[in-house]
Amino acid sequence: EHLLKEQDRAAAAQIACAKPLDWDDPVTEVLSLSPLPGERCPSCCPMLTPFFLDRVRATYLSYLAAQKQHFDGLALTAWQSGVPTEVRQDLRDRAHKLAGNGDTHGFHAVSQTARALEDALEWLPGVDDAEVSDLLRELIAACQAACAPQTTFPPGTAPEPVPGPPSEAPAMRVSPRRQHVLIVSCRRALVRRSRVAMVTGCPRPSGCMGKAKAGPL
Repeated sequence: EHLLKEQDRAAAAQIACAKPLDWDDPVTEVLSLSPLPGERCPSCCPMLTPFFLDRVRATYLSYLAAQKQHFDGLALTAWQSGVPTEVRQDLRDRAHKLAGNGDTHGFHAVSQTARALEDALEWLPGVDDAEVSDLLRELIAACQAACAPQTTFPPGTAPEPVPGPPSEAPAMRVSPRRQHVLIVSCRRALVRRSRVAMVTGCPRPSGCMGKAKAGPL
């Protein structure tokens, strides 16, 4: 049984790799959740390997770039001739999918802007074209920021951070001639003084159980 499961997973991975992933197709999404044959998988979650996660992220970014390109065309059409009903329906469907899968892949801004566009198109039937265009431009900006290349450095080659000005003044040095403060703890008294006070009936401050008399500070 275990061997059959491994064979099914390998076959699913080969199908997913042979065909570009279509995030609108749930069957292909399920097939894409299998690692490549020969990948070493953690025992706690056999599908989450670093190479597999990088492959899923790269595939999602390709999908996101295609969505942005589609939105660019719709934004131009909206600017020229408004947003007709069929375009609004298409925008709502695409925004609904992005609102769900953006957070899944770590792009909160994509989900947030897509959800705002979806809510406006679904719950505000009379929303004007200008408002739709503004929300669409915000979604396009979020997709563009997500697809922007990230600067990475090999281990040990990252530039050193530039030290900034000190946030606070350095601590003042204490003069060695400054008098020390002696604290004598009695049963009901806590006496702070700069010179040793005379304690009545108490040869040692640590064993004092009587009253304490403090000298001048």
